[in-house]
Amino acid sequence: SDVWTRLIGQKMKILAVNWNDLTNPAAGGAEVQLEEMLRRLVSLGHEVTLFEKRKLGGALIEASIPEFKIDLRPLVSYLATRMDKLKIRVVNKEATAESILEGGFDVVIVATGSEALVPDIPGAGQGHVFTAWDVLLDKAYLGKNVVVVGGGFIGMEVSASLASTGLHVTLIFPDERLMEGFFTPRMSD
Repeated sequence: SDVWTRLIGQKMKILAVNWNDLTNPAAGGAEVQLEEMLRRLVSLGHEVTLFEKRKLGGALIEASIPEFKIDLRPLVSYLATRMDKLKIRVVNKEATAESILEGGFDVVIVATGSEALVPDIPGAGQGHVFTAWDVLLDKAYLGKNVVVVGGGFIGMEVSASLASTGLHVTLIFPDERLMEGFFTPRMSD
């Protein structure tokens, strides 16, 4: 693309920031797509710094917690190894306007990451309601009966993970079928 054309032939000091949006810094994560982009920038001779608000790996950390997704765990350590081998400086703090300006960067790349979706339903803000990330990171206090709201990949994975621990799980979702927009009726009935 035009952006890559402008980056060829000149060495720049580049900052990549994991941000959900410019007004709401979020946990974010330097996942596979971001790692590949940073690798390409380094191969073009640029000095690259990554501001990571929390531990490198982002949502892959939570995604790799259920036992049936154990194969994702090595990917988190792989990302850290790649950053080290590529000599990408990883700064584990939230990027601020001040820290970006102090760094004297020529280019700033904002990676949007993801944020938990909390549906706008009565009671969603109560203390006994948790996000999938809270559950996966053991930050939620669960009873024996759990309701999971959302029939997408994350909702199904959290439901399966909780059920495998012996909890009684009820999965509710707004569509007629699980993953209605993704799977055929025969697959999701």
